[in-house]
Amino acid sequence: MLWLNTLKEEVNTYWGTGAFGLLFLGAFLFFFLRKEKSLEMKVYLLYGAILMFIIGNPILLTVVSKAKMMKVFERFFWLLLSPVCIAAAFAYISRKKKWFWIPCLLLIVLCGNTVYTSIEYKPAENIYKISEEAIQVSEIILRDYEKLPEDALVIPNRKDFKGPRAMVAEPVAEDIRMYNANIEMLFVRKSFGNYKQVKRVARQLVMSNDEINLRRIIKKMKKDQYQYLVFASHHILPEDMEKYPVYEIGRTENYTVYKLEDQPAESYTITQFADVEGLQCLSYLIEDGRGGLAVIDGGRAWQSIPLVEEIKKRGGRVDYWIITHPHDDHCGVLCSILEAGWDETEISIGEILIGEMDYEAVERQGIRVDTYSYLLRGLNGHENVTWLKKGDVKNVLGLKMEVYHSCNELVTSKSDNILNDGSMVFKLSGKEESILYLADIGELVADEIMAEYGDKLKADYVQMSHHGNGSLPDVFYELVSPKAALFDAPDWLMENRNRETGEESYYTTPHYIELMKSMGAEIISYNTAPNEIVLH
Repeated sequence: MLWLNTLKEEVNTYWGTGAFGLLFLGAFLFFFLRKEKSLEMKVYLLYGAILMFIIGNPILLTVVSKAKMMKVFERFFWLLLSPVCIAAAFAYISRKKKWFWIPCLLLIVLCGNTVYTSIEYKPAENIYKISEEAIQVSEIILRDYEKLPEDALVIPNRKDFKGPRAMVAEPVAEDIRMYNANIEMLFVRKSFGNYKQVKRVARQLVMSNDEINLRRIIKKMKKDQYQYLVFASHHILPEDMEKYPVYEIGRTENYTVYKLEDQPAESYTITQFADVEGLQCLSYLIEDGRGGLAVIDGGRAWQSIPLVEEIKKRGGRVDYWIITHPHDDHCGVLCSILEAGWDETEISIGEILIGEMDYEAVERQGIRVDTYSYLLRGLNGHENVTWLKKGDVKNVLGLKMEVYHSCNELVTSKSDNILNDGSMVFKLSGKEESILYLADIGELVADEIMAEYGDKLKADYVQMSHHGNGSLPDVFYELVSPKAALFDAPDWLMENRNRETGEESYYTTPHYIELMKSMGAEIISYNTAPNEIVLH
């Protein structure tokens, strides 16, 4: 019978072995059958009989089991005071029968155990006298929150430090609460806000629960601004986890730590940097005003030191480094940083996002293969690299990143410049505004992008394709219809002059300048760099 099996499990949970249960029953019957009983003993026997009736009641046991409240049910065993009853019976009998200590000793040898070997009383793993996993989970959360390297020292309980908010599964939640008060966790007492709503969420994080309603938890996280979520290994998570706005940032033996994707900031500062040697390049920094930082491309190798200094001014950590394609005027800085190991000694990089590219096709074409090889060598051994393709959607500092194009069969089969036409095209959207990055694509892929995305190309800002010296049809930019156009170009390119002689050249930049002006768009170029725009 189900209730009987449940009772047996609970008996074993409390006493560890059936022998102790039998010892208690024997001691209880001994006092019950004695003719001489003190008033105190009569009260205890009545009290114990009522408790055993409650414990063994099949109806109550079934209801409690279905309500998943067995932790409460176990407390009835504590109330039996079974160790006291057993000890009192043995002491009384031994006083009357001197030899009785021999079977008592034998029972202790066969059934007894030191309480200090149980998990509740095991020797402390650290000076905090709490589980090591609680410290590990706490450090994973705080290192991410403070954007610290993996080996950085994390100091708990700092005064005047406002830490993150986290929903943490039992039992590690209790230890974290004792270890580090800087992490604010979900609490279920009535004095803390909407008790019913909190209780519905908190109930899913208890040890007795396996099934997880992730949608409800995330809704609560967004509403009350929780950033982190910790599940235990026994929790059953949805199979389509990738569809939920959380991602894994670390794990221990029994727990996995997730982070809620950043919510959009009120505004983002996007800074365009010029090439330090007067050439064209693509180099942008994006700041969310909350300490988050993203880099788009970065420029040529000789810009490494200046750009690293700019990153250091902003805290020294890049949360996302986005590479549109492997040309030296786009990925040169990242290549140099990776080769020199500066991502370990000077700055830290969270995730590197790169548009998918067909290396074999590039190698067959034989154009600028060296830069692509250089990039691949630098990325070798790095686990923080994500290759993106058309249709992918990412969260970058709370901005919605939608990939509209990357290298595909059309490019590899028909393009005379696979790296340019295979550039990653993507849109970054905030709460109200967006910016479209076109990298170096040409007219070959324009029709395909327009046919698939059409009105979705509309954006408030646009990074002009191929530094403004491109070949996209006018109708493409008319679909974008921006209020400002970013030309990653120095004056000689903007004015269609040969850089060496100053004479008129073949660049298409003037055409696109006039086109954008005719739409009422502001023209932004290296002439006034570094240039800042604010994206809302």
